[in-house]
Amino acid sequence: MLRSTPVRLICGFLAALFFSVAAVDGHESSRTLFAIRVGDKEGYIDRSGRVVIPPKYGLAWNFTEGLASVSLLIRPGYVGEAGFIDETGRLVIPIRFQYARAFEKGRAEVELDGKWGFINRKGRFIVKPRYEDVHSFNEGLAAVMRGGKWGYVNHQGREVIAPQYTLTWGFGEGLAGVWQRAQCGFINRENKVVIGFRFNECGGFHGGPSPVRVGDKWGYVNKKGGWVVTPTFEWAEAFSEGLAAVKLHGKWGYISSSGKLVIPPRFEDSGPYVKSVGVFSEGLAYVKVGSKWGFINKEGKFVITPRFTKASRFSNGMAQVWDPDCTYIDTSGNILWSAGRNPRTDKRN
Repeated sequence: MLRSTPVRLICGFLAALFFSVAAVDGHESSRTLFAIRVGDKEGYIDRSGRVVIPPKYGLAWNFTEGLASVSLLIRPGYVGEAGFIDETGRLVIPIRFQYARAFEKGRAEVELDGKWGFINRKGRFIVKPRYEDVHSFNEGLAAVMRGGKWGYVNHQGREVIAPQYTLTWGFGEGLAGVWQRAQCGFINRENKVVIGFRFNECGGFHGGPSPVRVGDKWGYVNKKGGWVVTPTFEWAEAFSEGLAAVKLHGKWGYISSSGKLVIPPRFEDSGPYVKSVGVFSEGLAYVKVGSKWGFINKEGKFVITPRFTKASRFSNGMAQVWDPDCTYIDTSGNILWSAGRNPRTDKRN
């Protein structure tokens, strides 16, 4: 089956769900190879910027747990089926899936014959492909969709929460946001409603209170459903490294887990679908000023001045940016690898 290559905002492929900050570091902590894109082909570099797997794939996910999903390039703009390689570039799980995502806790989501399931590191199904969609495992449970409804399976593939919700995100700190019709609340792992269905949108608990929306305003609740910050903001994100991005009077800033504004709102979106801030990771967050992206620290000071056309969060001391080509930088802004220049002779801050 052929499919068009997805639109990318960064060099390699990055899949993220709304409020999926739970993954902001977790299984990426030991990653040693990083996806790159040159023209219409993708490969991998190591932390020094050396190309170790030459660009030859139509689609390449970042490595997790020593394996990466790759798809062959059939023709420009189209990729075929997917399999998994190890860090030497050896194909260890044959290319036979319509689509394949990253490994986490020894499980990976794959699509076969139009249905989703989970495989182990040997490529064997531990959750048979019978679902319309699936999310990755969080805290031992993965959200699955069957018959248009969402529930959860455990690592053994058993449905521990039968599909019954119209929408859900993964678990965080023992709770998951779920929707019934147009209202959102939170359940625990036993499917008991802990916070009632009284919100229009829910985020998740990831090192701080959860963002929730009531009407057109966002606030934050604790794990008992009490207000930490009453609905005040035009938008609110989940916490990462103790800070969360919030939008107030058309501009973005950051609050602490107590709701205190620690970085005053000053970053303005450049369009209706272009958020001007990212989550904190490894002490830095990418933010947009005018048409360029840079990185601030937790005091709101620029560590890397805005000069990139696109940017993403740091992981293992590296961040993917466009400068304007696909580029990797370190936490000082030094170029480690670039599709458009020699990184060894270009050390700009």
